[in-house]
Amino acid sequence: MEKKKISKVYIGYDLGREDCQISLYSKETGSEPISIATCLGGDRIRIPLTLAKRTGIEQWYYGEEAIRKAEQEEAVLVENIYEKALQKETIILDEKEYQGELLFQMYIKKTLGLLLSYIPLEKIDSCTFCVEKMEKETVEMWKNLMETLPIKKEALYAISYSEAFAYYMAYQDQSLWERGVLLLEYDKNLLKGRILTTDKNTLPHLMKVEEVETVEMEPDDQLFMNYVKQIVSGHLVSSVYLVGDGFKEQWYQETLKLLCQGRRAFRGQNLYGLGALNYSGIKLGVKEQNCLYLGPDQIKVNFLLKAVYQGEEADYEILSADLHWYEAETEIEFILDGKNEVAVYIRSLDGKCEEIIRTILKDFPVREEKASRLKMNIYFQDKGTGIIQITDMGFGEVYESSGRVWKEEFGLQILEEKLNGNLKKI
Repeated sequence: MEKKKISKVYIGYDLGREDCQISLYSKETGSEPISIATCLGGDRIRIPLTLAKRTGIEQWYYGEEAIRKAEQEEAVLVENIYEKALQKETIILDEKEYQGELLFQMYIKKTLGLLLSYIPLEKIDSCTFCVEKMEKETVEMWKNLMETLPIKKEALYAISYSEAFAYYMAYQDQSLWERGVLLLEYDKNLLKGRILTTDKNTLPHLMKVEEVETVEMEPDDQLFMNYVKQIVSGHLVSSVYLVGDGFKEQWYQETLKLLCQGRRAFRGQNLYGLGALNYSGIKLGVKEQNCLYLGPDQIKVNFLLKAVYQGEEADYEILSADLHWYEAETEIEFILDGKNEVAVYIRSLDGKCEEIIRTILKDFPVREEKASRLKMNIYFQDKGTGIIQITDMGFGEVYESSGRVWKEEFGLQILEEKLNGNLKKI
């Protein structure tokens, strides 16, 4: 009897600083992804990042309802929740203190509740959040959020807007990205640009995104044209994508004519959310990955140990290139063999260059050879700094653990530049 295929459910969540958008894919809801609206069958897919507390009682509203209740003077509005959470602010409402990060977590859970009209949250197999940048403070806030959500932790991921952009384009027709793609985002008089390029000589194709200088600009066609000319004069571009509320009006018609000369131009609302949705599909293994994004958040070297297996030395990979620095953690236990040091081998992307980081186990307990079990953790404090931590675990009932811990700090970016210097810059 043929085994029935299990339908996978996955989510893309675009978390902006002022609103969010949620995309869902499930065969139960149709053959195409859907953007979640604030009311079933509605078309408002951008949910303001606001909360409001009803005066005198613990009743909370979010999004447009929060704004409406505040305008009716039934509740007190809390705006800029994302920033308040990042800055660990305390908000006072009705003479009571509320932590910004806890309010942010409340907002996320309330917006995820919109999915209940389509699918139970426990059925979600993969959920990817995308944000402007994954900085150290953002990562800390993200990890705290993961602990509170009603979705299994191993199904949760976070990526930057640049990565979401790349994985949106990766599943468009190749003619749209074969030379390069220009993404322009305009909102509240702030204009941002991103250029996507793809190396088609590799498999999977390597994608990278260059961020163009952000400028403050009034809705002025000539100023916009000058900005665009400066970008396209230095890059080959097959297609252009315009996102953000600033492009809703028709003030940029002459610049649009320039953009459409030999290129295709598109305008839309949910590019980042759909890119995050594609990433969720990749992590589930339901989307074939012909393109791989390598950006500033990915580690670009491989970490290995030399192990003895059946009498022969072999490489044992412990961390692979392409992992995000904020999720690249490993823990491994092994028997110390020989010298009182642990050597971790760092290898370039093409496997041709290698460096060694040695952690000296100073004042290690005196024991018989191969009678010491060690635990090694490797993790990253930020984009540039990695830590190798070795812990003495003793040896069963023969030797108790000494409790000693050794740490070795290393510069990740320095290693990447040194080892991959012979490759085309990524």
